Formats: sequence, C-alpha cells, structure tokens
Amino acid sequence: MAQESTVIEEGLDGTSFRNRVNEALVSVGTTYAGPTDPNEIPGITVEEGFQWIDTNTSPWLYKLYVPTASAAVAGWLTLWEIDPTTGAINPGATLQALLDGKLSLAGGTMTGAITLPGNPSGALEAAPKQYVDTVSRPAPIRFQIRGNAEVQNNVVQVLVSEDSQFNAVHMWADDAPVGSDLVIEVTRLRGVTTDSRSAEILDGTTSRVKSVTSLELVAGGRVRVDITGVGSTTPGGNDLLVTLPLTA
Repeated sequence: MAQESTVIEEGLDGTSFRNRVNEALVSVGTTYAGPTDPNEIPGITVEEGFQWIDTNTSPWLYKLYVPTASAAVAGWLTLWEIDPTTGAINPGATLQALLDGKLSLAGGTMTGAITLPGNPSGALEAAPKQYVDTVSRPAPIRFQIRGNAEVQNNVVQVLVSEDSQFNAVHMWADDAPVGSDLVIEVTRLRGVTTDSRSAEILDGTTSRVKSVTSLELVAGGRVRVDITGVGSTTPGGNDLLVTLPLTA
C-alpha cells in the first residue's frame, strides 16, 4: 500500500528523485490503497474518475470519485467491497443497487414489456406476439357455396376441430349482388345453444371483410351458414366463398 504524493518536488538528487518516482508509481499502481482520503494528502489532486482502495474499514472499499454527480451521491462512490483476508469481492451498495435492477442470467420476472426487434430466425429465439398470432393460430374455417345464392337456411355446416374464436368474416363471390346486399348469417351450434353473426357483400361489390363481435367456438361443435338476403335485381354470390379466420 502507498499513499504518496505524485508531485515530485524540485531540487532532488538522483537517488532521491528515483525513490520519489518509485513511491509515486506504487501509489498509482496500488490505487492509492490506504486509510486516508486522497483529498487530505498534500500533493494529490483528486479529479473525476479517481479511484481509491479505502483500507480504513474491513472489508476494504474500492471507491470511485464522481464530483459532478447529483448532490445525493457526489463524492466517493463505493463500487466494490474487498475482503483482505479471503480476497472475496462483492458489489458495493451503489453498484448493487444497479445490479438489483438487472435480469439475472439464471432467469427472473420482468415487471414491464419487452419489445423484440423482429420475428425469430433461429429455433431457440424468442418470438413476438405478431409472430405467434400468425404461426400458432388454428386453421381457418372455409365454406364454398356453388351456383347463385338463394335465400335459405342451413346451406352448409362444418365441424369445429379445436377450441377457437373468430372476429371477422371474409366473403367473395363471382357475381356482385345488384339492388341490395347479399347477406349471410354464421351460426354457432353447441347443443341447444346457438349464437350468430351477420355479414354482407355490399350491393354492387364482389367481396368484403366484415369485422364482427368475437364468437367463441368449441371443439366438437358446429358452424352453419344461412343466406338471409340476395340482390333484389340480380342475385349475387355465384360460387360464394366464406372464410372465418380463427384465433386460439
């Protein structure tokens, strides 16, 4: 340990000059290890970034001088605690406070959201919601009704293969209805319980994506399509296609 001034006084002979340079180098090389605050040692100028091992306590304290920090922490900040007997090193209070806010490599619980840069490219990379919603969603339910649409119930039914839900109805037809909309009703059949959502291809158009209130489906249930309206002048819906995009 050494806490000698790094300012070499004038007028020294060769041997004295060499000894003073060596003392100064030892002070710097040992990070001014010792019990005295370097601010109190004549000839030592303490500036921002100055480091000091304070041996006045046990464990020793490895400190950093930060004069420009806020008033609450200006001065010596303890970065590490060093056990002089075992050599064990532990974070000081200032550094530990920063480390406590970091996620351990062993895992932990995040209290806020994490935004990923994009979809994964490797098998073990994390996936954002946009990717999971696209890749993991159940297969859509599709209906095809041949010929011109006619008002009728129970045009077609399908069996639901897994628990899911839909909140939109996609419709497309070769011919546009004229005079009024082509209207269908999608009905969930589950025992004696039914619930329906309506969707339309608008007068003079051949396709539409209609947002609807979400309707939950259960595995083993059925979904039925009824046609409740067609164009009043020209029936639309030739080869009517209906798709229900599903989410889990």
